Amino acid sequence: MQWEPYLYIGSLLITGLLLFLALVTQKTCVRREMPLYSPDGHHAAVVRYFMQGAVGPEIARIWVRKTWSPIASDAYVGYAHLPKRPREVSPQVRWLVSSRLLIELVDHPPHRKHFCASQAGEITILCESVQLPLIPPQ
Repeated sequence: MQWEPYLYIGSLLITGLLLFLALVTQKTCVRREMPLYSPDGHHAAVVRYFMQGAVGPEIARIWVRKTWSPIASDAYVGYAHLPKRPREVSPQVRWLVSSRLLIELVDHPPHRKHFCASQAGEITILCESVQLPLIPPQ
């Protein structure tokens, strides 16, 4: 009896199963936010959170692109904080005017490295560190 066909089929099944598991875990570890459109509607800020779980800290990535273009420029890549209360989510993104995007890093630990661009195409990026006031427990 020849074992070669069974080994070949077995290795294909194991490879397919590992590929399927990798795709499923990649899908479940990314939190996608709705694009945040500029006041004039010509640009969009796209935010993605990558949850690492026990492997490492959460990572945020923010791109800026024209509304109808798939090509985007990096605005921020770095540490993210995703607690249950929405006001403490970091980074927070909002448009000041159509050509200025504000990225607020809420309670950002100083030892965490991040990349924040000053310019993405024709959009000026402002990154600010914000400390939340302590709310006493009730």
